Amino acid sequence: MNTNFDLIVIGAGITGLVTAHHAAEAGLKVACVEQLMFGGLVVNINELAPSPDPRHHSGVDLASDWMERMLELGVDYLNASASGLAAAGADIEVTTSEGPLKAARVVLATGARLRRLGIPGESEFENRGVSGCADCDAPMHADRDVVVIGGGDSAMQEALVLARFCRSVQMVCRDAALHGRRELVDAMLAEPKVRCRFHCEPQAIRGGQEVEEVLVNDRAAGTSVALPCSGVFVYVGLQPAADGLAAGLAVDDDGFIRIDDHGATSIPGVLAAGAARAGFGGTLEHAIADARMAAAAAVEALARRPRS
Repeated sequence: MNTNFDLIVIGAGITGLVTAHHAAEAGLKVACVEQLMFGGLVVNINELAPSPDPRHHSGVDLASDWMERMLELGVDYLNASASGLAAAGADIEVTTSEGPLKAARVVLATGARLRRLGIPGESEFENRGVSGCADCDAPMHADRDVVVIGGGDSAMQEALVLARFCRSVQMVCRDAALHGRRELVDAMLAEPKVRCRFHCEPQAIRGGQEVEEVLVNDRAAGTSVALPCSGVFVYVGLQPAADGLAAGLAVDDDGFIRIDDHGATSIPGVLAAGAARAGFGGTLEHAIADARMAAAAAVEALARRPRS
């Protein structure tokens, strides 16, 4: 296995795949490291609305296309976890579960994971009614009642998917209104199966073998209300998935990696792109733009670096 590269991309979501592709296309020797399935969160979406590529309407198709294109360019794909970064002379050494790798530049494209609520019952009922993927799990709740927690774009998209299958969908929103794309808000308000509960905070998820209800605090009414349901779908934002790789990097209050206008982090030679970075726009178009910027920055840096 090769251990020395021009560029190591950590993460094989859309940002990572596109970064590796563009860097390899420009002639760099590239490795892409991913501990889970390639594609990231986008593979949970059956219908991309909108899709950044009119040829691909599902997340799986889009990710598979970029994966194939990356591999065709000779990128080394390593299914392994990455746990640390360290300076190694003029290079960066990446500690992985398959051994150390070195490169002149590293791009952290580790993405983000769905933020947890941190309430009683959430972890206990995971995969027993608590879910973060309506496209995956909606059929299991056909003709039953479900609860969606959140009020942004992702929550609305998933609520609309659930409404195709479920008897009813209750949205638990802490704010006074839905917030997101106008077309999604309009679709939500027009969907008879969806009821929005504003000024509400989830307190606990309860049940026996599976989820049976969610207890919410209705701040407007000043009471707690139990919402019977068979499933709880949580979309309250994202948290960075960089884990130990962010040690020593400048991050914002939520742990997202700070970068400059060219994608560089506070550690020389290390860049960050996509959902792992502070200020990320959140769409697939933003992910692809970030990937192109990171790849271009790596190519430019390598062009200035003397070759031994």
